[in-house]
Amino acid sequence: MRRFQLNGTKFSGYVDVTYNDFNYLCSLDFTNSNLESESLRKFKDLIPVQLVELEPVFKPYPSVTIVETEYVVKFEDFFTAYRNKVHKKRAESVWDRLSKIKQIKAINGIKKYDNYLKLNTWRTKADPDTYLRNEMWEDEFK
Repeated sequence: MRRFQLNGTKFSGYVDVTYNDFNYLCSLDFTNSNLESESLRKFKDLIPVQLVELEPVFKPYPSVTIVETEYVVKFEDFFTAYRNKVHKKRAESVWDRLSKIKQIKAINGIKKYDNYLKLNTWRTKADPDTYLRNEMWEDEFK
């Protein structure tokens, strides 16, 4: 995952743009900017789907700067996405020991795991600390 902050001289704050490991747009966050609705709509339409197009698209707009920032997944984001609110302290302890790459893989693997559980209703969802400790996002769910 790669994260970029777009800053402009014509607006305050920044726009967060995140691209996945395949260099496709996966999130766009305007909450840290003060863009008006019409400007927001125009800005949103400019953001390219592919990372390779990001700089060329904004080249004609010298008032906009693009800065790559560190992509961080917080434990709270994981815990909210996992939706099984038990053993929070244990899960956070395991989370803190994971590398950043494993943290990203863990949060990205939740959807695949949840889809597997929908198809296999006889299975119960693992506690979040177990999911993390056993690196269950690496499992091949069938």
